[in-house]
Amino acid sequence: MNPERIEANEVLFRAVQIHPNLWKGNRPSSVLFRNDRGVSVDRGGERAENEVCEFLQSHLSGYELKAIISVTAKKCEDIGVLPLPKYIDENPYHAEIHESETEVLISKAKARLLAVNCQIVKEFSG
Repeated sequence: MNPERIEANEVLFRAVQIHPNLWKGNRPSSVLFRNDRGVSVDRGGERAENEVCEFLQSHLSGYELKAIISVTAKKCEDIGVLPLPKYIDENPYHAEIHESETEVLISKAKARLLAVNCQIVKEFSG
């Protein structure tokens, strides 16, 4: 895992909290990918998918989770959004997805594309 750059083959994971705006029917809603501070994700790194899920669950234990989803950095590139490494002390895998180098908030159209193209990795009951 390159700490300076996210490679196209990397998988990015996002936890989905239980909230009516974040889930529509049986899929994540585009709202999940719209945040004016950046869309927080975790890089897969050298970890197995189940390790990433366990890490996210333990670090977000104060939240009720609906699911964990993933999207590849390549798909982000195809859609026209920018995944950026954003290492923080408590999470070396932390990253964010932005609209571009100069804009943080992802457009509604691109957020819809991310929602349609993401994969549901794990869904929780509740």
